[in-house]
Amino acid sequence: MRSLAKIADIRESIHLTRLGGQEPVFEFQKRSIEIFDKSRNEMELDMIKSFNNINNDNADLDSLGFKAPSATWTYLVNDNPFEHQFELQLIGNIGLNTGAGLYWPLMGLYLLFKKLRRTDDESSG
Repeated sequence: MRSLAKIADIRESIHLTRLGGQEPVFEFQKRSIEIFDKSRNEMELDMIKSFNNINNDNADLDSLGFKAPSATWTYLVNDNPFEHQFELQLIGNIGLNTGAGLYWPLMGLYLLFKKLRRTDDESSG
């Protein structure tokens, strides 16, 4: 996680590179890649060292500093995102559907009232 802390520090001060005539986005990418490459190389060396310490006589991972995860996560993945397309079409924009359902009867009453009023005006005039 040290790499992430370094990246956060760079992100907070990257705007200062503009004063030096450099492009902040390019500099951020360049520095981030350097940090993660170094981190990856360190992890590879640590893994090689750890695996070299494991042999048939010494297979106790707890004594080597390895421990099982304290929690596990389960993710549900839907392989077919278009399976329920019909239901999505029915729901659609729920606000628009609700508004249309409420306003169409009112609009019908308004038009009926307007027509009745116009016929009353024509008959009286």
